[in-house]
Amino acid sequence: MTRDAARQHLSDVAVDLFAQHGFDSVTVEQIADAAGISARSVHRYFAAKEDMVIGMFEANGEFVRDALLGRPVDESVLTSLYAAIAALIHRGPQRNRDKAAMRLLATTPSVRARNVEKHLAWSGC
Repeated sequence: MTRDAARQHLSDVAVDLFAQHGFDSVTVEQIADAAGISARSVHRYFAAKEDMVIGMFEANGEFVRDALLGRPVDESVLTSLYAAIAALIHRGPQRNRDKAAMRLLATTPSVRARNVEKHLAWSGC
């Protein structure tokens, strides 16, 4: 399994557990057990538990980027963006997990704070 695939698997497992039991009730050890790896290995992929939720959004950004790159060059920007976002929304089973991650981002202060922290780092502030 590639590093990206392992990160995605851990993120999927974590978001599913958070959705079922609540973010604060789930430990890294429980995520590790559910994923079939050690807690130490989880920390190799994610610096913080919050990053397992935020990672879902990074993957979505890459999906939209790739969809945009596949659009016709003579298409308007707005049409291309609409098509890329529509593809993200309609991509199947991952959609429910994305919704769960969005709920966690909206309702969990530590996840929201970590998301802001990462955005500030990305923007160079």
